[in-house]
Amino acid sequence: MIDPRSYVRALWAAPIVALAVGCAPAASVAPLQPAAAPVAATPAAPAPAMQLSDTIRARPFDAGRMWTFDFPPLDYLQRTYNFRPSQAWLDNVRMSALRFATWCSASFVSPEGLVLTNHHCAVPTLADVQRTGEDLLTNGFQANTRAAERRVPNLFVEQLVTIEDVTERMTAAFAGQGTEQERLARQTALRNELQRPDSANRMRYQVVEFYNGGRYSRYGYKRFDDVRLVFAPEQQIAFFGGDPDNFNYPRYALDMALYRVYDENGRPFRAPNYLRWSAQGAREGEPVFVVGNPGSTQRQFTNAQLEYLRDVQQTSQLAVLRARRDAIRQIGAQNEARRLELRDQLFSIENSIKAIEGRYQGAQDPALFGRKVAFERDFRASVAKNPELQGRYGALWDSLTAIQAEKRQLAPGLLYNAYLTTGPLGQAMALVRAAEMPNNPQFRTAALAADPRSREEQTIELAALLRVAQQNVPNDQVLRTVLAGRTPDVAAREIVSGYTLADTTARQRLLAGGSAAVAASNDPVLRIAREVLPTVNTRQQQMAALTQRETLRRNELGRGFYAVYGTAVPPDATFTLRLADGVVRGFEANGTVHPPKTTFYGLYNRSLGFNNQGDFSLPPRWARPAAGFNLQTPYNFVSTNDIIGGNSGSPVVNQNSEVVGLAFDGNLDSLLHDRAPAPAGGRKRRGCGIQRSGDSHCARGPAHGHDPAAADGGAYSAGNPASQRAGSRLLRGVRHGRPTRRHLHPASCGRCGEGVRGERDGSSAQDHLLRPVQPGARLQQPGRLQPAGALDPAGARPEPADAVQLRFDQ
Repeated sequence: MIDPRSYVRALWAAPIVALAVGCAPAASVAPLQPAAAPVAATPAAPAPAMQLSDTIRARPFDAGRMWTFDFPPLDYLQRTYNFRPSQAWLDNVRMSALRFATWCSASFVSPEGLVLTNHHCAVPTLADVQRTGEDLLTNGFQANTRAAERRVPNLFVEQLVTIEDVTERMTAAFAGQGTEQERLARQTALRNELQRPDSANRMRYQVVEFYNGGRYSRYGYKRFDDVRLVFAPEQQIAFFGGDPDNFNYPRYALDMALYRVYDENGRPFRAPNYLRWSAQGAREGEPVFVVGNPGSTQRQFTNAQLEYLRDVQQTSQLAVLRARRDAIRQIGAQNEARRLELRDQLFSIENSIKAIEGRYQGAQDPALFGRKVAFERDFRASVAKNPELQGRYGALWDSLTAIQAEKRQLAPGLLYNAYLTTGPLGQAMALVRAAEMPNNPQFRTAALAADPRSREEQTIELAALLRVAQQNVPNDQVLRTVLAGRTPDVAAREIVSGYTLADTTARQRLLAGGSAAVAASNDPVLRIAREVLPTVNTRQQQMAALTQRETLRRNELGRGFYAVYGTAVPPDATFTLRLADGVVRGFEANGTVHPPKTTFYGLYNRSLGFNNQGDFSLPPRWARPAAGFNLQTPYNFVSTNDIIGGNSGSPVVNQNSEVVGLAFDGNLDSLLHDRAPAPAGGRKRRGCGIQRSGDSHCARGPAHGHDPAAADGGAYSAGNPASQRAGSRLLRGVRHGRPTRRHLHPASCGRCGEGVRGERDGSSAQDHLLRPVQPGARLQQPGRLQPAGALDPAGARPEPADAVQLRFDQ
C-alpha cells in the first residue's frame, strides 16, 4: 500500500514525476538547444546490458487498461465481457466517483453524501480532528450521530462534472510563428485562461494532457470543502500484516474509512449520483471496474528514459531511503516513546523502499523489458512507413536518448544531495535562498519552520545521509565542501552542535536584516550553505533545462503515438478519472495457488500463527470475536484491474454499477506496472480490495482491479445476509464480518499506493469492512469504534441503549 502522504511529498518518487508542459504539434521538431557544460559530478555506472531475445513480441494492453471517460472503449468491453455500458451507466459512475484531496480516490455511496475511501488515505486527516486525550490512529473513530461527525480542516473532495475537448485550441496556440519558447508561452497562456475557476458555481477547471500532448481535455470539477469524518477503524486492523504483507497477497486488512460531504448550508449533501451496494459482493470470474484517479505512469516513455529511471534515479532513491530508514530505526531503538511516534513515518519509508525495489527488479526482467523493447520497435516501424510521420517524429528517439546521457552525467550530484535538505543544513540553505529571493514565500516558510527533533536525532539522520553520499559520489564537489576532510559522523556532529540559529526567533531576526545580514553571518553552517549554493543552483538550472527539452521532445513523440494508435491504447495516468476493467480471479505464484478471496478465518489464523505479535496483532476489540461472528465471511479479494498510486480509495463496481469492493493494494509483481507491460508468463500483477460481501484479495472490501490476463488486484467488498433489510446496511465491526472497505492506493498490492500514495500510495484496491447487518443492529459508544457484539475485558456484552444506526442509505 502506498502512503498518500508519500504520494504528495514524492517520498516514493520513482513513479511520480513533474507534470509535463504540453505542446501542440509543430511542423517539425525544433532543434535541440546546446546545454551549458554540466558541473562535474561522478556519473552513475551503467547497469549491465540485459540479454534480450529477438523472439519476444509486444502484446495487447502492454500500455495498460486505464481508460478515460472522454473515449470509453465500448467495443472492447463488448468483445471482452459481453457488456456495453450505456451513457447513463458511464455518467453515473463518473459522477459518483471523487478525487480525495490531492492524493487518493473516493466515491459517494449514499444519497446523503456518505463518502468511501481507504483508511491509509484518511490517516493524514485524523490528527486534524483528534481531541485531547484521544488517539484515533490506535483506537479508531465512529460518529454515531450526524452531530458527532467531525469536519476536517482543509480537506476537500472533487467531482468530475464536465469534460470538454480542447485539443484544437491547445494545438493551435502552439502552432504558428515564433521560437519554441514563444509558442510554449502562448499555449501556457491559453491553459491558464481555460483553467480560470468559476467561484460563483464552486467550479474548478483543469486542462488535462493526454498522450503527452496528442489530445487535451478541459475537466470541470465541483469542489466540496466541508468534509467530515464519520468512521475510521484502528490502524492495526486497517493495515493488518504491516510491511511484511504489504504488496502481497493473500491479505487481511480493513483499509477503509467513511466521510460525509456537507453543502454550503451545513446540511448533508444530497448526492444525485451515488453507488449503491451490491447485495452479493464480488464473485469469482465476475467482471469488475475500478473507477478512480491513478496518479502517474510512464508507460509511453522510451526505453532510454526507462533505463535512466532504473539505473540512476531508482538506485539513488533506494540508497537515500534506506539511509533514512536506518536512522529512524536507530532513534527508535534508543527511545521507545519516539519509536512509537515515528512508526508511521517509518512505515512510509519502508513502503517506498518496497515499491521502488519491486520496480527496479522488474525493470531488470529480460522477458518483461523485452516486450517494452518490442513495442518500441513496432512503434518506430509504423512511423517509418509513413513519410510524413517519419519526417516529424522519426528523430525523436535519438534526441531523447542523447538527453538521457546528459542527465546521467549531471544527476548523481543532485540525487545524493539529500543531506542538504535536513536539519541545520536544510534550514541554512533555505535561509540563504529566502534572503536572495524575498518574494518567494516557500523559502521563507522553510527557513522559519521549526524542527521538532532533538539534536541527537538530527545528527543521526545527517550522518546517515552523508555516509550514503560518500559511498556513491565520493568526489562530489558539494560533498567535499560539507565534509571538509571530516568523516560523515564527525561532520554531522559538528554541524549540528555548531549551529547557532536553531531558535526560530534568531532566524527571524536574521531574515529581517535581509541578504546583507545573511551574507555577513558567522554561523558555520550558514557559511557552508553560502559556499555550496551556487553549485547546487547551477546544477538544478541545468537539470531543469534538460528536463524541459526532454518534456518537449516527449510531447512531440506523444503526438506521434496518438497519430499511430489513436484512442485504441489508453494514455498514461495523470491523476484524473479512469475506468479500469478486470476480473475477480486468483492466481498462481511461488509454486502455489492463491484464492480469489480471503475470509476472517484467515485473519485469525495469521494472527495466531504469529502469536498475535507485532504487525500481526489484533486490536483488543478484534482479538476475541463474539459468539455468532461468521468467520466464513469474505474479507479481501484480488482482481486483474489495472491500478497505480492514486487509485487508493477507488470503488470497485460490477456491471450494475454497484459497489462490490474498495481498492487498496497490489502485489509485488504489479510494482513495475507504472512503467512497463504486465509481467509475462506465470507472474501476475494484481490489485487487492476489500469485499463488500467480505471477500477480497487483501483485506475485506472491494477487489483490486487488474488486467484480466496480466495483473493481480484486490479490493474491499462487503456482502449482505439474505435476511438483511434492503437499503439498510449498518457499518459494523468485526463481529458481523463485514468491515468497511479500504482504499485502493495510489495501484498494486502493498503499494497502496502514489497512490498514492497510492497511493498507501495507491496501487491497488483492497477489500475491507463494508458490510450490511441484520435489521435493528446497533453501533455502540458514540465516538468510539466497537464491533457489534464485542466483549469488554470482563466478558460482558455492552448494551448500546443510546446508539444510533448508521445506515448506508443515509
